[in-house]
This record gives sequence, C-alpha cells and structure tokens, in this order.
Amino acid sequence: MVLLLRALDSPTRLPFLSISLVRVALGLFFAASGWNKTVTAPGRAAMAETIRSIGAPVPELTAAVVAGCELVFGVLLAVGLVTRAAAAVLGVISTVALTTVAVHQLGPADAVTWYGDLLYLPEVLYLLLAVVLVALGGGPFGLDRVLRARVAAPRVRRARQTG
Repeated sequence: MVLLLRALDSPTRLPFLSISLVRVALGLFFAASGWNKTVTAPGRAAMAETIRSIGAPVPELTAAVVAGCELVFGVLLAVGLVTRAAAAVLGVISTVALTTVAVHQLGPADAVTWYGDLLYLPEVLYLLLAVVLVALGGGPFGLDRVLRARVAAPRVRRARQTG
C-alpha cells in the first residue's frame, strides 16, 4: 500500500526541477533555430521563403525579425530571464507558425484522425510548453529568481527601516 501511495504522490519540489528542464530545453531549441535562421545563409533563405509563401509583407525583414526574436527570446528563456514574457513571445511565434504553415500540411481526415495528426506537429508541443511556462514561470534555477531578489531587497530594507 505504501508503494502505491508513493507511486501516486506528486512531490512538491521535483515539478520545479522539471519546469526548469523544460524551460532550458525549449529556450535552447528556439535559440538554435533562431541562430540558424539569422546567421547561416541557407537558414536565412529558407526562413525568407517560408515567410514569402504565407504572403507576409516585406518577407526578408519579417523573416529577420522573427528569426531574431527566436534567437533573443530563446536565450532569455534558456537562462530564465523574463521567462514569462519570453515564453509568451515564443508561444505567439509557435501559434503563427502552426496556423500559417504547419496546419496546412495536414490532409483531409475525420475529426479524430485530424486531431491526432495535429498533435504530431512540433509547433503544438512548443506552444503548449510555452503556455505552461507563462502560467508557472521558469522554476527556481533561472535568473528571474536572482532579479526578483534584487528588486525585492530594497523594499525589504525600507520596510525594516520604517517599521
């Protein structure tokens, strides 16, 4: 019975370690993707072609901005600095990629098959992970925690001086 209870228990400390792992992995993915689309000629060309294919205005500029956002916000997410904002931006990028490009790769099918195929698209996973990070933050192993402590420290000192 004790083993069953332990198997069903959700420890309170480990989820934040998992969230930190998700944050770092997703951030590094977007940073690497953004780097490839920003720095390498084939990556820039492929990104510009993708943007052009969806009919976005000024495709080269749009591609550069989106790729730059992936790189910058991916790095911010990986180090856990302004995690919620970075995750929100990357979630928007994932949503746009999902609705303008990826979802059109799905073929006609009944609703259950279409839904199953939709969930195989990586953009769905990126979006869901970004939503979790927006909701829960980046866990205890990021720079947000350091920044929060620095911002809170003067308030605590003032409160002690006046109280």
